[in-house]
Amino acid sequence: TFLKEFGKNPLAPEVRMRKAETVLAGGDVAAAAKAFGAVAALPDFKAADHALDRQAFCMAKLEKFADAAAIYARLAADFGQSPYAANATMSAGRCYYRAAQQEPAAANGRSNNRLTVMPAVWQLSRIWASRSGAVAAASTFMPPSALGASGTKSSGQSSPSVVNCRTA
Repeated sequence: TFLKEFGKNPLAPEVRMRKAETVLAGGDVAAAAKAFGAVAALPDFKAADHALDRQAFCMAKLEKFADAAAIYARLAADFGQSPYAANATMSAGRCYYRAAQQEPAAANGRSNNRLTVMPAVWQLSRIWASRSGAVAAASTFMPPSALGASGTKSSGQSSPSVVNCRTA
């Protein structure tokens, strides 16, 4: 194969990346995650941000959410100007949440400027609702005087954000 014969060729990292994509397309998610990680670790690899994004995706597919979150967070921190950085920031928060690591998820949602307002509000409201209930979560985004005992606005109309975060 090309990699055996020309492993030192400048195109070898790109070939490794394509091979990892092929392995993933073939359904071997664990092997693909390992291959993407190896490619991302290569010094001066120009597409390391893409490799990290794909590795984190694989870890999430394997339901290894804590590992996926750490990889997404690393991508956002190490490659802040990458086109993958904003999505990595949001995905890190989601994966921290799914890994039941709520403190890093909340910190991720509060502190990163890359998040647009609505995804950050959604992420934080899910965390606070799971901790203390819907009314407490809603009060994070609305003044307590605007909420009645039932979690509705004092005008009697239900707030869309409160309706969406109520616990069943």
